[in-house]
Amino acid sequence: MSSKSSLTLKPRKFVAGGAALATAPDGRAVFIEGALPGETVVARVTKSARDYLLADLERVLEPAPER
Repeated sequence: MSSKSSLTLKPRKFVAGGAALATAPDGRAVFIEGALPGETVVARVTKSARDYLLADLERVLEPAPER
């Protein structure tokens, strides 16, 4: 998966630093800036590493009640 790809994900919890944690289809951890746990989001990958991806929130498809 290259940087600048977009993924539809459902973050499950916050992690240190405030990013929301989700799992990519290939099993890697995805740290999404701007997303909330429990939402369904489209996230744009900004960095791709062997074990994880960094991503920015592009669009909220299903918001969390807290939004």
